[in-house]
Amino acid sequence: MIPDTGQLVIPAGHARMWRMRAGQRVTITQTQGNQVGDFIAFNAADLTEFLSPAHTRRCINRYLVGKGHTLYTNHREPIVEIIEDTSACTTSWPRPATPIATAATSASRTTGAAG
Repeated sequence: MIPDTGQLVIPAGHARMWRMRAGQRVTITQTQGNQVGDFIAFNAADLTEFLSPAHTRRCINRYLVGKGHTLYTNHREPIVEIIEDTSACTTSWPRPATPIATAATSASRTTGAAG
Protein backbone atom coordinates (compact mmCIF):
# COMPACT_ATOMS: atom_id res chain seq x y z
CA MET A 1 0.00 0.00 0.00
CA ILE A 2 1.03 3.61 -0.52
CA PRO A 3 2.09 5.27 2.78
CA ASP A 4 0.07 8.15 4.31
CA THR A 5 2.36 10.67 2.58
CA GLY A 6 0.89 9.55 -0.73
CA GLN A 7 4.37 8.84 -2.08
CA LEU A 8 6.02 5.52 -2.71
CA VAL A 9 9.68 5.40 -3.70
CA ILE A 10 10.71 2.27 -5.55
CA PRO A 11 14.47 1.67 -5.61
CA ALA A 12 16.13 0.61 -8.86
CA GLY A 13 15.89 -3.12 -9.42
CA HIS A 14 12.87 -3.50 -7.11
CA ALA A 15 9.12 -3.68 -7.55
CA ARG A 16 6.06 -2.53 -5.60
CA MET A 17 2.35 -2.95 -6.03
CA TRP A 18 -0.66 -1.11 -4.71
CA ARG A 19 -4.42 -1.20 -5.18
CA MET A 20 -6.24 1.58 -7.03
CA ARG A 21 -9.96 2.11 -7.41
CA ALA A 22 -11.71 3.44 -10.53
CA GLY A 23 -11.15 7.19 -10.86
CA GLN A 24 -8.01 7.32 -8.70
CA ARG A 25 -4.82 8.83 -10.11
CA VAL A 26 -1.16 8.03 -9.77
CA THR A 27 1.87 9.97 -10.97
CA ILE A 28 4.92 7.92 -11.91
CA THR A 29 8.16 9.89 -11.89
CA GLN A 30 11.62 8.66 -12.82
CA THR A 31 13.98 10.41 -10.41
CA GLN A 32 17.34 9.31 -11.75
CA GLY A 33 19.02 7.48 -14.59
CA ASN A 34 17.64 6.38 -17.93
CA GLN A 35 16.39 2.93 -16.95
CA VAL A 36 13.04 1.83 -18.33
CA GLY A 37 10.39 0.87 -15.78
CA ASP A 38 7.66 -1.73 -16.24
CA PHE A 39 4.04 -0.80 -15.52
CA ILE A 40 1.59 -3.65 -15.09
CA ALA A 41 -2.10 -3.38 -14.12
CA PHE A 42 -4.55 -6.11 -13.10
CA ASN A 43 -8.29 -6.14 -12.48
CA ALA A 44 -8.46 -6.75 -8.69
CA ALA A 45 -11.78 -8.60 -9.09
CA ASP A 46 -10.34 -10.99 -11.72
CA LEU A 47 -6.57 -11.43 -11.79
CA THR A 48 -6.80 -13.21 -15.15
CA GLU A 49 -7.65 -9.78 -16.64
CA PHE A 50 -4.63 -7.52 -17.05
CA LEU A 51 -3.22 -4.60 -19.05
CA SER A 52 -2.40 -5.88 -22.53
CA PRO A 53 -0.25 -3.97 -25.03
CA ALA A 54 -1.46 -6.25 -27.85
CA HIS A 55 -5.16 -5.63 -27.10
CA THR A 56 -4.57 -1.91 -26.56
CA ARG A 57 -2.93 -1.63 -29.99
CA ARG A 58 -5.99 -3.26 -31.59
CA CYS A 59 -8.46 -1.12 -29.60
CA ILE A 60 -6.81 2.24 -30.31
CA ASN A 61 -5.21 1.28 -33.65
CA ARG A 62 -1.85 2.82 -32.65
CA TYR A 63 1.65 1.72 -31.66
CA LEU A 64 2.46 4.97 -29.85
CA VAL A 65 0.57 5.96 -26.71
CA GLY A 66 0.48 9.21 -24.78
CA LYS A 67 -1.79 11.79 -23.23
CA GLY A 68 -5.48 11.07 -23.73
CA HIS A 69 -5.09 7.40 -24.64
CA THR A 70 -6.96 4.67 -22.79
CA LEU A 71 -5.13 1.39 -22.25
CA TYR A 72 -7.04 -1.91 -22.46
CA THR A 73 -6.97 -5.36 -20.89
CA ASN A 74 -6.75 -8.77 -22.48
CA HIS A 75 -10.58 -8.74 -22.26
CA ARG A 76 -10.58 -5.48 -24.28
CA GLU A 77 -11.92 -3.49 -21.33
CA PRO A 78 -10.45 -0.08 -20.38
CA ILE A 79 -8.12 -0.27 -17.36
CA VAL A 80 -5.86 2.84 -17.43
CA GLU A 81 -6.07 6.27 -19.02
CA ILE A 82 -2.99 8.43 -19.60
CA ILE A 83 -4.13 11.81 -18.28
CA GLU A 84 -0.87 13.71 -18.55
CA ASP A 85 2.51 12.96 -20.08
CA THR A 86 5.42 15.34 -19.58
CA SER A 87 8.09 12.91 -20.72
CA ALA A 88 10.24 13.94 -23.65
CA CYS A 89 9.19 10.90 -25.68
CA THR A 90 6.09 9.15 -26.89
CA THR A 91 5.86 5.62 -25.59
CA SER A 92 5.93 2.83 -28.13
CA TRP A 93 4.51 -0.50 -27.09
CA PRO A 94 6.86 -3.45 -26.79
CA ARG A 95 6.11 -6.75 -28.44
CA PRO A 96 2.90 -8.46 -27.28
CA ALA A 97 4.58 -10.92 -24.88
CA THR A 98 6.34 -8.13 -22.98
CA PRO A 99 4.85 -5.91 -20.23
CA ILE A 100 4.43 -2.21 -21.02
CA ALA A 101 7.69 -0.30 -20.71
CA THR A 102 7.58 3.45 -20.27
CA ALA A 103 10.79 5.40 -20.75
CA ALA A 104 11.05 8.87 -19.30
CA THR A 105 14.01 10.98 -18.32
CA SER A 106 13.31 12.98 -15.15
CA ALA A 107 9.72 13.43 -16.24
CA SER A 108 6.31 12.48 -14.99
CA ARG A 109 3.43 10.49 -16.37
CA THR A 110 0.03 10.66 -14.69
CA THR A 111 -2.41 7.85 -15.19
CA GLY A 112 -5.86 7.20 -13.86
CA ALA A 113 -7.71 3.99 -13.20
CA ALA A 114 -10.39 3.70 -15.85
CA GLY A 115 -13.91 3.53 -14.49
